[in-house]
Amino acid sequence: METGICFRSIPSRRKVLPMNPNTDGTIAAGAVPLGRAVSTPTAGPLLALWYLVAAGAFLSVAVLAWWSGVTVPAVTRDPSSITGGHPLQGVLSTIGLFGWASAASICFFTAVSLPDGNLPMRRFFIVSGLLSAYLLCDDAFLIHDFIVPRYLGIDGSFVVLLTAVAAAAYTVHYRAVLFSAGPLLFLPPLLCLALSAGVDFAFAAFGMTIDMNLEFLVEDGLKFLGIAGWIGFFVVFARSTLVHEGNRSEVSAAARV
Repeated sequence: METGICFRSIPSRRKVLPMNPNTDGTIAAGAVPLGRAVSTPTAGPLLALWYLVAAGAFLSVAVLAWWSGVTVPAVTRDPSSITGGHPLQGVLSTIGLFGWASAASICFFTAVSLPDGNLPMRRFFIVSGLLSAYLLCDDAFLIHDFIVPRYLGIDGSFVVLLTAVAAAAYTVHYRAVLFSAGPLLFLPPLLCLALSAGVDFAFAAFGMTIDMNLEFLVEDGLKFLGIAGWIGFFVVFARSTLVHEGNRSEVSAAARV
């Protein structure tokens, strides 16, 4: 897949044309907007829809709590307040959740910021955001560790295997995009996450046992490094993509002047 992006060809410093210097709200000659501004009539319904989704999610949780026979605070408060545990329990896992959420947010923001003419890159960032969001939910709600085995009766190791297959398909399909930044930027987080998933799968599927501290140090340590590398990759790659689009817009605008 041809991405048209080369990290080494993008200057670190560039002159940015004014976005909207006129006081009457019009775009001055030579101004180059990146992407499309959301007008107020469009933003209103979008914000209303967003609040409706958030309210629906909250009410769904409340109904689920009522249906399950648990109190509302049991599903709305943070776990340490409910269990009386120390707020720093699971601190590394919590930071990892921040990483997944940040990566997903960066991907979705970049996707909506790209112009319609760059659909391949828009699809890449949407798929990357969805993958990051699923990994966030899996870590936050223990989907393969608890939810799927308990409520669906499916072995958690099977879910891990399916996730690995999906990640491999993602890597193969978008290999040109992923490696356009250079192997050293994407391969380390991919390797760390694959090794972490492999350790998890091996212990779950084959009943392997070692010292518990060592097991979780290896598995969770590799996953944390992978998450750090994952978000680092998308920070660099998203910025490069948007700068590249800005440069293209400037060249097009200069040619029309």
